[in-house]
Amino acid sequence: MIGTSMMMTLLAVLIGLAGAIFLYLAAPAQQLWKCPVPKRICILAGSGLLCLSFLFHLMVYGTGTAFFVLLTLLMSVWSLLPIGVALLKQRPKAQ
Repeated sequence: MIGTSMMMTLLAVLIGLAGAIFLYLAAPAQQLWKCPVPKRICILAGSGLLCLSFLFHLMVYGTGTAFFVLLTLLMSVWSLLPIGVALLKQRPKAQ
């Protein structure tokens, strides 16, 4: 069975992942969507989701650990997402 702390951690990571993706979409050089996205909405949604994720992390970990877990998640998403998008766009299309 999954414990409460494991469930909170999983929820915090998923919410943090969504927040990091929203903030990536607000970047001027994002390649995830072709059409321009409203930057203000993406920044507000991403920041709100990251704050919520931080609160969920605080329920499980201490302040310092929660902060650095969230920063590690952001660093991972913002490093791997552009590479993954570039690799998917480079793949030759089947005919």
